Parts: sequence; structure tokens; C-alpha cells
Amino acid sequence: MEFYRVLLSFLIQGRNFSLPSAIAFSIGPRADVETKRELVKKITEVGREVCKVHHVSVIIHEVELENVGVDGELLADTIARRKG
Repeated sequence: MEFYRVLLSFLIQGRNFSLPSAIAFSIGPRADVETKRELVKKITEVGREVCKVHHVSVIIHEVELENVGVDGELLADTIARRKG
């Protein structure tokens, strides 16, 4: 839970949330429905606590590893290289 608290605090740093908040979260490659349920539940709890709001919408973007670049390299290639 502390991870989510820190992540959300970082994402909203310097912003004033007084209206219902929407939080977008990218995951990949694909998460099962149980993982998504847990993610939505925990992000909602932390969002309510940190933003002091009641209504929180969580939008999950599923991103394939071949569609993410980190430091000039596709994440799919980085992971494949590390696996050997």
C-alpha cells in the first residue's frame, strides 16, 4: 500500500484536487482481472486519502511491451536481452 501512496503523491504533487479525480495507470503487457481489481481498489483507497475526495475513477491502459520505449530502446527488446 505504501508504494501506491508514494506513487500517487508523486503524480499529484503540486496540484490541488477538490473535484472528483481520475487516475490513469498504464500496465503491461496484459494483467488478469484479479490484478486489475486489486489495482483499482488500492489506487482508489490511496486517491481518497491523498486527494481528500470521495469519487475516484481509475483508468487502466494496457500497453504491450513493444509499444514502450525506455532510453532509446523498446522495452520488449530490453526484457528479451536480459532473459538471455
